[in-house]
Amino acid sequence: TFGMRKWMRHYELGLAERLSGMFVGSTLHRDLLRQDGYTCPIHVVSMPVSADEIRSKVPNWEEKIKEQKKNVVMFSSRLDKEKNPFFMLEVAKKFLHLNPDFEWHVTTSGKTLRSMLPGVMDAFRSYAKKEPRFKLLEGLSKEEYYEELASNMIIFNSSLQDWVSFTIVEGTAFGIEIGRAHV
Repeated sequence: TFGMRKWMRHYELGLAERLSGMFVGSTLHRDLLRQDGYTCPIHVVSMPVSADEIRSKVPNWEEKIKEQKKNVVMFSSRLDKEKNPFFMLEVAKKFLHLNPDFEWHVTTSGKTLRSMLPGVMDAFRSYAKKEPRFKLLEGLSKEEYYEELASNMIIFNSSLQDWVSFTIVEGTAFGIEIGRAHV
């Protein structure tokens, strides 16, 4: 957590030296941990993620990368506590106020937007009614989701825990800029 950042890194690196192994979800995670100084054995336990694999999900991705990106900030995460949706909503409000030529899209790779956090969906739907540039995109097919991901300029992550989410990994394959909130 942010408050412990000055001493926590030393603790984590010390712990990593004593571990017999660490398990991570992608080769990207492993490479970032290595870059950060982790020396223990790191095992990738899911399918390796590669830019080519991600790009193959969008027809004509070569043209998509060259195209001018739309002035859209995309947020694609579960709308639960650890993803910090109320904070994201406040950032979206301020961003849209300061950037009248942008839109903010909230979507998911699933069928519908939902949250176990009370009040989130009401707050999001209320703001979407008030601000037409704040759009809730639900019911996208996988193809439509990846088209959306490939064509936007910025992807925003306000997660309290994961600093390299798969959405960000996917977005960077299409040249999307990453907006990361340090809270």
